Amino acid sequence: MHVRCCAHILNLCVQDGLNELKTLLEPIRNVIRWIRAVRTAKRIFKQKCEEYGLRKKVIALDTPTRWNSTYKLLHDAITYRDVLTDMYNESRAMDGQFITNDHWSLAKIVHDVLETFDNATHIFSYVYEPNIHTVILECIKIICTIKQTSLANLGAAVKRLLDNMKVKWCAYFTEFPPIYAIGAILDPGVKLEGLTNLLTFYYQQLDVQFDVPFM
Repeated sequence: MHVRCCAHILNLCVQDGLNELKTLLEPIRNVIRWIRAVRTAKRIFKQKCEEYGLRKKVIALDTPTRWNSTYKLLHDAITYRDVLTDMYNESRAMDGQFITNDHWSLAKIVHDVLETFDNATHIFSYVYEPNIHTVILECIKIICTIKQTSLANLGAAVKRLLDNMKVKWCAYFTEFPPIYAIGAILDPGVKLEGLTNLLTFYYQQLDVQFDVPFM
């Protein structure tokens, strides 16, 4: 039986979504790029951190080959949002370009979605303890996050991100390999009855008609 790597599927889903965020993330990337490259900017960053009572930190840029690097960038950027906003807006005031609260609101929404994927990736990557029984539950957490977030009043880019993620998700996780169900059944906290309830809830959240085999 061929069983796809769950962590790899999560990567494919997120990569499809992140293609929609280039415009949203570019101002944040630009100010971080500036801080990393220019000595004067590093000094200003240190001064601003002291003003806001934050420890100076080197914020890593994200890379296309590692989707969770975008999550980590957003995680650090949100922590230093006041510093980054001041630096960007002061440097680009003559151009009339600013990082606004709307940028940060959308960044926080994307961060929270990616956080669910990041948590699941860590669980799926366990080596020294069993994790196959957690796959269905983690998938439920992810699809619930996507659905709940899509119900909010979002910008077009974030809406397309979520739609792209869901389309890719359905391509791989509309039906689970039997080994995941067996792992859940062998979990004393789930068993057969719990698995039936989990799958019923999962397909409701996915908005897909699918006959749960154990009902």
